Amino acid sequence: MRATNSECLLKAYLIREVERRLLELFSKGHVAGTIHTCLGQELTGIAIAAFLQDHDWVVSNHRCHGHYLARYSDPHALIAEILGKPSGLCKGFGGSQHLYRPGFLSSGIQGGMLPTAVGMAIARRQTGIVVSFIGDGTLGQGIVYETFNFSSLHKVPILFVIENNHYSQSTCQSETLAGTIQKRAEAFGLTYLKSTTSDLDHLMRTAESAIDFVRCESTAAVFEIDTFRLGPHSKGDDFREKEEIRKHEKEDLLNLFLDENTSNLKVQDSLREINQSLDVTVNVILHEEQNIALKINSRSQFELQHEFVEIPSFALAGEQLKELNSELHNQFAANQNFFILGEDVRDPYGGTFKVTQGLSSMYPDRVLNMPISEASVVGVSLGLALAGKTVIAEIMFGDFLSLAFDQLLNHASKFHSMYAEEIPIPLIVRTPMGGGRGYGSTHSQSIEKHFAGIPDLDLFVLHPRANVGELYSKILLNPRRVTLVIENKLLYQRSMRDSLPAGYRMLSNSDPFPVTRLCTDQEPDVTVIAFGGSGLEVEKAVPHLTEDEIYLDIFYPLEISRFAVGPMMASINKTKRLLLVEEGAPGLNLSSQYLVEVFGGLTTAAKSELQFRVITSLNRPIPSAKYLEEQSLPHWKRIRDEVLNLYGR
Repeated sequence: MRATNSECLLKAYLIREVERRLLELFSKGHVAGTIHTCLGQELTGIAIAAFLQDHDWVVSNHRCHGHYLARYSDPHALIAEILGKPSGLCKGFGGSQHLYRPGFLSSGIQGGMLPTAVGMAIARRQTGIVVSFIGDGTLGQGIVYETFNFSSLHKVPILFVIENNHYSQSTCQSETLAGTIQKRAEAFGLTYLKSTTSDLDHLMRTAESAIDFVRCESTAAVFEIDTFRLGPHSKGDDFREKEEIRKHEKEDLLNLFLDENTSNLKVQDSLREINQSLDVTVNVILHEEQNIALKINSRSQFELQHEFVEIPSFALAGEQLKELNSELHNQFAANQNFFILGEDVRDPYGGTFKVTQGLSSMYPDRVLNMPISEASVVGVSLGLALAGKTVIAEIMFGDFLSLAFDQLLNHASKFHSMYAEEIPIPLIVRTPMGGGRGYGSTHSQSIEKHFAGIPDLDLFVLHPRANVGELYSKILLNPRRVTLVIENKLLYQRSMRDSLPAGYRMLSNSDPFPVTRLCTDQEPDVTVIAFGGSGLEVEKAVPHLTEDEIYLDIFYPLEISRFAVGPMMASINKTKRLLLVEEGAPGLNLSSQYLVEVFGGLTTAAKSELQFRVITSLNRPIPSAKYLEEQSLPHWKRIRDEVLNLYGR
């Protein structure tokens, strides 16, 4: 049975009083950052929450307090979170905009949560629906339309609720929005419904119809709710016309309800009870101690191993492409919760480099072709991961990761910590990078450095001697947080079994994600740290240096984001000559941070004597013409020449 209008308006009063107290607490210095209140919009969340079931989820935005309270009537957990207390929803890690509890999720980046909500809805298709709230200002974001397209195409059980308060912060909608919201929805074949917070009966009926439609038809719909925000966008930054605000205050249903019931003893008792309860709640929260100590998040809790042993021949893996494809088949066969999303990943194409070939033929429901929309590839994958699936998102070329940067930086990498480490993020993003195939400046870049410094994102870069199957087996079996794996186009046909440079042996330490080492029995003259595909050119340079009786101690790190140089330090302290090689552009790159770590680990003597060089791609876009590309990328001749310079020849 649906709540009466009085019950709905009393709940709206609770929400409004919580928001008012938060603004007061902010003014007294108890709240850090900012507050985005929903004053005047309380009924939108109430109308939706009235018809949700236990297995449904709400995915909200920066103005999330009312949505949360409408669903759970739990002021303590919300206020404590915003005041940074341990009893808060996320123990103070999330604050005002970032809330989590089973059934509810919010984050503050405009539009960024929509693909996450869609992924969650796909995973929950048999058990419930997802409701995703956005404001009308969010309709300027391209990810909204990418998500509308996908949700309509795949009939995803999600309701997009657009709270149309006619302003983006303080800018009127007439300056920001062309056309209508209805035509936007209908352009993607989405069912469209509309109501207003000025007519509660109509709002409740329409909300019920919208949710019933999504639930029964198992498909997406858009529900526009016309409303007005009585308070500022955040805190006190309100530049709207005061007369317009006063007009809406007079027409506000909650204000009218309060005015009409000043003599209603039952209503007044309820209001008094709400206020007294909130006063007690706030007082308790203010006296709660803040006693959480931060720790560094790390997947790799193991102690680095510095001892290297030769890799036995039986442990040498085959071609990287075959090993990767085989391991994916093994994982999919063993676990029905594994998914792959990407562009052209289904058969017969099987991905641009054929990594996913054969998977969709055997597991058609778990390999999804996505539109050309890298942001939604990662965002939808993230939603599936939050719902308990282990997901591999393939980005066709690493250059295109820039289009998914927001999803990785502001969403996937943050959720584990932001929600008090309550949610595992079993998401692996994999993509090929690197030049050498004449693809030109938008399909040949190595842009690892832009991701290497993101907290809580584990970055792996495959090198010429990497055991790819073993790596993917480990990260797929224990995926606690988001992982980015950079492959290399030229390495797909390479193998650990390929011939080593004459006189060199291949060794490895015993870390779960080991460092590989190529060395000789001769006394090494120069230590080399090579990242990714640049190792191919390093190995080409070796015989030319051997002719001059110059020997290298070559290290290939695999897990890049730890910047762990411990296994290389004995060699560097001994040779006092260091060459770092990577395909990325110069400046604030992998080599820069590795050098910082190296200097921290040098002996006193080595610090004064160390000579080093860094080889990168040239500081310009990579050309297509083969001879120009060779000049642009690290080449074995440049490597040879820099080693000779280090050696004083």
